[in-house]
Amino acid sequence: MTEQLDWQNDAIWGAIDEIAAASQMSASRLAIVSGFDSTAFNKSKRVIRGQKRWPSMEVIASVLQTAGMTYAEFGALVDKKMGRR
Repeated sequence: MTEQLDWQNDAIWGAIDEIAAASQMSASRLAIVSGFDSTAFNKSKRVIRGQKRWPSMEVIASVLQTAGMTYAEFGALVDKKMGRR
């Protein structure tokens, strides 16, 4: 189960990184434009004290609003990152 969650966590952060790249922004710039601290999406902050950090629904909603994406499009992107579809 933990391995599956790790895989999903990596896929979600990978989707956020891909959204940033598709928007011609760094992850830091996407964080700022989405209303967060410039370091919020840093890879070094995705694991804290050995625990993977998950983006909140507020973070995901803000990123999707910034990118003009739907939850369905985000879900498809996460699925792609997980090797589905």
